[in-house]
Amino acid sequence: MKKLLSLLSIFSLTAISGLTVIACNKNTNQEPGPGKPIITDEQINEYKTELDKVLINTFLDPVTQGKATHIIKPGIPEIPGTTIFNFEALQKQFPIDNNNDNKVQTLWKAGEASNPAVESMKKDLQQILHEDRFKDHYHQQTQTGDNFDKYKDMVINSWQDTFNGFVIQDNLTLKGQQFLSKPETKDVKREVMYTFNFNLAIDVNYFNADKIKTPYTTNPIPVTLTIGEEGAVIQIIQDLAISLPSELLVNREQTAQFKFEKLKTTEDHFKNYGDLQKPIANYINEDDGVFEKNLKNSIERITKGKVPAAKVKFGSEITTEKDVKVSDILFGTGNDYRQVKLLNDFANNGLANSLLLKPKEQAAMDKRQAMDLINKNVFKSVINPKSYDEKLSKFLTTYIKDEASLKKVVDEVYTYGTFSLKNITIQIPEQDSPVPIEVELPTLLIPWTYANDDTSGGNTYTSKIDAFLSSLYDSIKFVNQHLWSVNTGEKVKETLFAMGPEATQDYKDYYHKVTKKPWEQVKKELADGKEIQLSDKGSFGTPESGSLAGSLKKAPEMKFEGFKSWINTNYGNNLVIKKTSDGRIGLGFKKGLSGTDYKKVLLDYKIDFGKTRIQARMPWRGDSGGATGDLTGNLPGSLNNDFYGKDSDGNKIDETKYFKQAIANPDWLLFELDQIK
Repeated sequence: MKKLLSLLSIFSLTAISGLTVIACNKNTNQEPGPGKPIITDEQINEYKTELDKVLINTFLDPVTQGKATHIIKPGIPEIPGTTIFNFEALQKQFPIDNNNDNKVQTLWKAGEASNPAVESMKKDLQQILHEDRFKDHYHQQTQTGDNFDKYKDMVINSWQDTFNGFVIQDNLTLKGQQFLSKPETKDVKREVMYTFNFNLAIDVNYFNADKIKTPYTTNPIPVTLTIGEEGAVIQIIQDLAISLPSELLVNREQTAQFKFEKLKTTEDHFKNYGDLQKPIANYINEDDGVFEKNLKNSIERITKGKVPAAKVKFGSEITTEKDVKVSDILFGTGNDYRQVKLLNDFANNGLANSLLLKPKEQAAMDKRQAMDLINKNVFKSVINPKSYDEKLSKFLTTYIKDEASLKKVVDEVYTYGTFSLKNITIQIPEQDSPVPIEVELPTLLIPWTYANDDTSGGNTYTSKIDAFLSSLYDSIKFVNQHLWSVNTGEKVKETLFAMGPEATQDYKDYYHKVTKKPWEQVKKELADGKEIQLSDKGSFGTPESGSLAGSLKKAPEMKFEGFKSWINTNYGNNLVIKKTSDGRIGLGFKKGLSGTDYKKVLLDYKIDFGKTRIQARMPWRGDSGGATGDLTGNLPGSLNNDFYGKDSDGNKIDETKYFKQAIANPDWLLFELDQIK
């Protein structure tokens, strides 16, 4: 007997990416004023990501998953209070018979006014995604561990005051199916099943810097709700929805435990760290690839014996790059202000003068020493690896029950998240028919982890922290040769930093973009004595799509995906693009500044290695005419004592003296971009 009805086509849903690279903004460099917390746009974006996770984790909660596929059977009635996700109501309103075979209907289309179907679904969702589960996950994501201090000025303590309601996005669709099934040990049974598909978000509130409630709509996730009477087919769907997330993590193939060696074949120049959404999606979608084979094996293990000879069929894409979500990263720094205080006294800071900004020709500081300094003096000021491990362990506990296995995964994993699986069909032979029943699985949210198991180049680190720090050290060393490096000898007295050709081109491209003028025209205006101020936002540098990033992408020495760098300045626009008397073009102090006016200039230098940011603050910010050891701790390690050069008597020039001379010298540049001959 053929399948009798398809009320509605399954709508192919794609979750909107919720997690983006944090962008800089004009508030980034402000420091807190008395009595008022400073909340930057970046911090708000990070907090919004935590709110996105509240929805994801509540939907993945076993209590929710147990309701998302609801089987009506003795002892298990309808979910109390439901009106549309209700089997009896659906059979009355959308009865299945031969007259409406292959009928397609959409209950609500995006862009239309809300209707009774949408409002009924929102009410039913209050029973499926219960308030108690939201409360728990909201508390865990925003009010525990490091996040308590990080978000305390934005958190609204009560979930009732935070939550504003459910939002159904895109289309709300329903698919009704009727078929006959015959499990191996039972008689032929008529089964009826209904499936809803839609994208779900929630409206929430948070406090802005003025303690005003501010609304936010989370990024949506794909939701599939299935309901029907007890039967073999719906039981398979429920078993897969509940069991497959754990199965893919703990099966012998460790299908969803991604590692460098697994993913490196997905694209040219794959990096050890950074943005993993695209590589993971490529790996999952590889035709007849390892993931699909292991996924098929897992599905067959779960369904074995329940329906004979069931087969698995995959669509052309079973996930997308946007469907891969990142929950947390071991060294995801965001834009924490505390870090810049540790990287500003360049002459006394080995990380700055002997690694990050060292002269190109100078050997870098010892690797082990640098790794320890970065971890202790930079990351530990803003990151708590123990807190990360605790959150990771809580995330995995739902799926990995064995404590030894859980600890092993936690000890390895650098980042983790979820991805959506869709377009997967189970083909079930139908009684007395050559055409099988095709049951499309609901869109499933699957947990994933990533660990760096790269052993190339003699990497023998067993600690995930050491493996990361080793890769970061190698990448910083390589970037130093292409981005900023301090000049030496007499050159440093006129121009502090040298830049590589790719970075120089990126800066020229930026000025072309903001001035809407070709670089040669910019040069001509500069030759006529004009100074070009920076934009009001004061942010410019080498973007992910720029010349430098493209060059670094191809280099095996660079271990991070998603590299970019930039500098932030304050509103005074005291730094300008100008021409010196000897024809050099670059960034320097504007005309009219003198004395200690250099301290009015705020400039932060920021480098993103994937989701890990290192940032240094220009030392002229020091309130006493130069940064002090109290801010930096005078970090040891291969110090370059001649960072600012020497005077005519051979004495080392300190920072205060250097910048006083710089502001008095109209030909001084922070860095040089071009020359006019």
